[in-house]
This record gives sequence, structure tokens and C-alpha cells, in this order.
Amino acid sequence: MSDFPAEIDPLELFRQELEERIDTLNQALLVLEEQPESGEDCDRMMRALHAVKGAAGIVGLQPLVQLSHRLEDLFVAVRSGAVPLLPAAITASFRSIDLLADLSRLPAAAIPDWLEARREAIAELEAELEPLLAAAPAPAAASQATAGSAGESPRAPAPPLAAQAPSTAVGPADPALPGPAPGPLSEEAPPSAAGSGAAAAADRVVRVEAENLNRIMALSGEMLVEAKWLQPFADSLALLRERQKELQADIEALRLQLSRRDDPGSLALVEKARLSERHCRETLSERLGDLELYALRTTNLSYRLYREVIGSNMRPFADALQPFPRLVRDLARRLGKQVQLEMVGKGTLVDRDILRKLEAPLTHILRNAVDHGIEPPDQRIAAGKPAHGTIRVEAMHRGGQLAITISDDGRGVQFDQVRRRLSERGLVSPEQAALLSEAELCEALQQPGFSTAAQVTDLSGRGVGLDVVSAMAQEVGGAVRLSSTAGSGTSLHFQLPLALSVVRTLLVEINGEPYAFPLARLDQIVAIEPRQIALMEGRPCFDLNGVVIGLISARRVLGFPEEDPADATLPVVVISDHAKVYGVVVDRYLGEQDLVVRPLDPRLGKVDNISAAALMGDGQPILIVDTNELVASINAQLQTSDLLVPSWQQDSRVSPHVLIVDDSPLALDLQARLLSSRGYRVARAADGFEAWQVLCNGDHQLVVTDVDMPGMDGLSLIRTIRREARLQHLPIIVCSARGSEQDRLEGMEAGADYYLVKDSQLEQALPAAIHQLIGPA
Repeated sequence: MSDFPAEIDPLELFRQELEERIDTLNQALLVLEEQPESGEDCDRMMRALHAVKGAAGIVGLQPLVQLSHRLEDLFVAVRSGAVPLLPAAITASFRSIDLLADLSRLPAAAIPDWLEARREAIAELEAELEPLLAAAPAPAAASQATAGSAGESPRAPAPPLAAQAPSTAVGPADPALPGPAPGPLSEEAPPSAAGSGAAAAADRVVRVEAENLNRIMALSGEMLVEAKWLQPFADSLALLRERQKELQADIEALRLQLSRRDDPGSLALVEKARLSERHCRETLSERLGDLELYALRTTNLSYRLYREVIGSNMRPFADALQPFPRLVRDLARRLGKQVQLEMVGKGTLVDRDILRKLEAPLTHILRNAVDHGIEPPDQRIAAGKPAHGTIRVEAMHRGGQLAITISDDGRGVQFDQVRRRLSERGLVSPEQAALLSEAELCEALQQPGFSTAAQVTDLSGRGVGLDVVSAMAQEVGGAVRLSSTAGSGTSLHFQLPLALSVVRTLLVEINGEPYAFPLARLDQIVAIEPRQIALMEGRPCFDLNGVVIGLISARRVLGFPEEDPADATLPVVVISDHAKVYGVVVDRYLGEQDLVVRPLDPRLGKVDNISAAALMGDGQPILIVDTNELVASINAQLQTSDLLVPSWQQDSRVSPHVLIVDDSPLALDLQARLLSSRGYRVARAADGFEAWQVLCNGDHQLVVTDVDMPGMDGLSLIRTIRREARLQHLPIIVCSARGSEQDRLEGMEAGADYYLVKDSQLEQALPAAIHQLIGPA
């Protein structure tokens, strides 16, 4: 114990090594369960167990020494063929690994007490292993066999990790984008390296505190910015050289004039000035050449350093996958299913912070795939599929982003079941649920608290799975899309940024200051003319590819005074969350740039609508906009009654105003979205009484109403409208779930101009009827 530096806790070093050994043990045992004859994986088990035993002995954890020793004896016997690898041995081994995994997640100081409290459980595990070793060689022989296979004496245990602080492992640099180095005391290195081997491992991998690495990344980014300042400075000196050439021409002209006056004294002074100017110009040219060369070298060196530091923060995707083979295996066995996990793109490099955030979403997705997606073997065989299901996890770099796809060949989303659950929870009526498309149903699955499970278990039923997935993607500025085919399987597609520390941004100007919008969080960038702007419910909007999008000035959202735009076209940044889409009018575009993200000083507190800061190429600070919060701020401002239309939007043409009346919030929303996308202004009412008040206080060109509503129903509303002289000729469309001929006659007799049934054809029928009655928007 005295060999350890005083500031390093040996138990913490042991805990770190144990974390890495657990991954090796799990992976090797999973292979051995399917391929008991795999000698290579049996050797991996033996080496890892031997290392755990040695490290536990060094820190005085005798119960772990005994347990690891018994497991080691078992796999030595299996490797030699003395005993078979029975299912009972696999089960006992997994239970032992789970105990080690629980211990590795404890604070170092709590390990001895935790271990003492579990002496009985450890003894029971050892007792389970005893009958499995009945035909094995004696323990001494087993230990000797292990030593022989590992190339060391039986008394030479592997030490724990080199004495370094806990943190992120950083490996050797690749010229382009560095990847990770193998971990200390990797399974390829024999545990006999108690002396020089440990030193070699320490040379390969250095542990760096994550906070220190973040500071180094920030400094490298600042250095890159500072290096870029040299070139503008060199350009200014080049301009000075050009002006000196002009000075030279002026002096030469002055010399010629004085030569005509025959003034020797003045000529001498001019000649002296001419020689001084030439000397200054030559010196400036020489130094300018040196400066330009230095600026080029410094920028190149800074960029290389920056790329190396950024690369050191990248980890292979495999680091996030290590627990999942075991997770899938355990869940499949528990549910009586056969599931194979395929992992592609393990070497794909991912930002360390994104990798950490991926753990929970991937866990939820895989649990859902095993529980909901993959069918039991008998059902798969009956459906003409192989008995074992397949879940595939694939990662790659595509289009400057990280693309991750998790797919399975299971039953797919049961869309009828989703419709039923939506109606059971009162979110929609059965008739409205039948109108929802598969894309809308997939979106419903991502709502918080939604689940199709029949009952709550420890595996599913709480409705937190896909909500976590969507929240994670949104948090890092990415997107996730769910697709499914009944009977064939389900896929989840992630599009995530490659790194959180560096972000590609659109620079804009707002109120004379630059702001940065992360490009990954923008829907679109457009320029519109004032004539393209319409008013809907008193608010400006414009049509983008058939979708009506609300407009608002960035100055207004950020609290700056409004000004009329200088240009004829308006630069618009289109942003959205899951529910709302807005066009934000900025003063002008400034271009695109990669920025090194820096957190705001904590002393500033929370800055509204701003997520971070950065430095531009010229060293000027810039704020990075939080688009999700900006959408929330726009939503909040739109709730106020004093939201005036800016002068540049007041001359816009006005679209027809349609009132939709329905007591179902979903039906209201679907119909409003349908008509808004066609360019109509839409007002809403939840029943006949509310609709009548809206009609009395506003100007509307058409009414779409349901029939069955509390209070005043749709037919009573129509009769009331027809009795009012001002509204006698107001076009009215009935849109009801009632579809009998008698219902149609009652609606038309009450005064309706059209009677439509809520079915799958409504999406085409309703706009067509409105177009016929009042024309296009």
C-alpha cells in the first residue's frame, strides 16, 4: 500500500480497473454462452479474472480475491476440457459479474463496508461454483494452468491502473481525427506485466480530468481565433506598403518640380526624404513577408492543435455499446425470446458528451425493441420468420452529422393498438383516431407518458421510453425519426451533431449586433418579399412550400426597438419545436462559421434565449441563440393581446377567415392545421355558444361545424345563424361523424351548404368544399 502516491486512493484505482474488466468479462461470457468451444474468449475470461484477483489482493479485498479465484478455476477447467460449460455455470458467472459491476459503481470509500455486508451472498456464489468444479483439477493445478496460459508465475497478480486521477481516457493522436487508444492493461497484454508492463500501459494512455480537457479545448479554440488575427494585421501592413508607393510617387513629383526651380537645398532635402522612404519601404516589405509566413505557420499549427484537442474528446461508438449485448441477452431470456444484437460502425468517432447522453436513449430503445418489437419464437415461425429476431445498431458519419439507426425485424408498430390507446385515454375520439396517418401515430408514440403496454411492469408501461429519446435528440440539437412497417419491424433514425464543443452556425445581425443560430437547429433560411405576407387571425404569416408559417421580428422577441427593414426582401430564419413553426425576421445574414462553444459566465445568471457564447474569427464575442427557448418565448408573446403588427407587415393582403366549431381538441387542431396549410385564417370554438359569440364580434367568411356538441349543438347553431340578417348568407359546412342519409337531410334542412363525413377522405373533401364556396386563400 505504501507504494501508492499519498494523494491517490488505491480503492479508487481498483474501482476504475474493475469498470474496464467488467466489460471484458461480459463480452467474453456472452460469446461463450453461444460458442462454448471458443478458446480465445475463455482465455479472455481467465486473464480478466486473474487481473481482478490480483488487484483485489493488492487493496486487501479478500472476499473478491476468493470469488475471482473460484471463477478463474472454473474457466481454467473449461479451457482444458476437464469440465463442460453448463448453463448453471453461465448463470453463476453472470451473477458474479453483476456483483462486481454493482461494486464498481460505488464511491471508493464505501467499497469495504458494502463488501462486508455481502459476505453471505459471495459465499453462496462460491458454493454454487463448487459442484461445477467437481471434475476439475485441484486449485493449485488450476492456478498453475492459468499462469501458464498467461505466461507468468502464479504469484504475480496484475496491478490496478496506473496512479492517475479519474477522468476521460485520451489516446495517441491520428493525423486527421484521433481515436482512442487501448485501455490500460488491455486484454491483449498478458497480466505478467507487473512492472514494465504497467509502465508501458501508462505510456499508452494518460487519464485527464474531463474539466481539464474542456479547458484545453477552450484554450485551443481561442488560440485558433488569435492566430487568425495575424492575417488581417498583415493585410493592413500590405495596405501601408501600397500607400508608401503613393508617397514615393509624390516625392518624385516634388523632386521634379524643384529641379526646375534650381533650388539645391530643397532638392537635397527631397532626395534625403526619397532615400528614407525607399529604405522604410524595403524594410516593410521584408518584414511583411516574414509576418505573412509566420501567420501562415501559426494558423496551420493552431488548426492542427485544435483538431488534435477536438479529436481527443472523441470516443469510438463502441464505448456506448459495451453494456447492450448483456442487456439484450438478459431481457430476451427473461421474456422467452431469441434475440441477436448486431452492431455496425463501432469505430465511428463520437463526441464524448454526446456519447454519454446516448446511454439512456439507447437503453430505452433496445428494451422497447426486445419487449414490444421482437415476437416470441413460435409467433415468428408462424409468420415465416426465423425463430431468433435481430436488432441492428448502426452508426456512421453522413453529411457532416452523426447518423445512428436502431432497427429490428419484429412485429412493427401496431397502429390499430395506438389508435385504440389514444381514444381510451380521451385524447381523440375513435372516429378521429381513424383519420390519423401512420406518421402522426408514430409522433404520438413520442409524447410524454404514452405507452401501448397493457399493464405497467418493470420493463414497460410507464410511457417514458421514446419521450427520453426525443428529449435527448432535441437537447443536443439533433433530430430523431420513427418509422415502422407492420409485420416487418421498426426503425429509429438519429441525426446528431458530430461534436457539442464545435458548432456550425448561421451568423445574423439583430439590432446592430451579431448573433449565431446553430445550423443543425434551423429548419430553413429564406428571403421573402412583403407582398408574400398575409394576415391570419390578425398576425402576419407566409406560405412556405404549402405550409403557412407565422412571422415575428427577432428584434421584438429579444426586446429591441422595431425598425423598418432597409432592403426590399426580408431575411427569415425558420425555426421550430415539435409543435410550432415560426419565421424569425432578422436584420441581415452575415454568413456561416464554425464556432467553439463557450459557456456563459455563471455570474450572468440565466440569459433569456441564449445558450452559450463564442469568439468569431476577428476575436469579437458573439452570443449563440437557443432556438428551443426562442420558440417558447414566441409562444409566450403570442398570448399577449398587445402584439401589434409591424409596419412592414401592415400592407399585406388578407386571407379568408374560417371559423371551426368542434368540441374535440384534436379535431379542432387537425382541421385548423389542414386549412392553415392551405393559407386560410382560422378561428376556433369549442361549442355552439362560443361560436355564436365569435361570429357576433368578428368578420368571418365561412363556418365549419360539428353536430354533436354540449350546450348548443351544431344544428341549433346553424338555425341561429340563419335567423340573423347579417349572417343569412354565410357559407356553412357540417363536418360530422354521423353519415346516414337522415343525418345529411337534417343538416341541409337546418341551413348547411355542405355536409361532410369525418372519414379518410376529409383531408381532400374539406378544402375542396371551402374552395367551391368562397374560393382559394
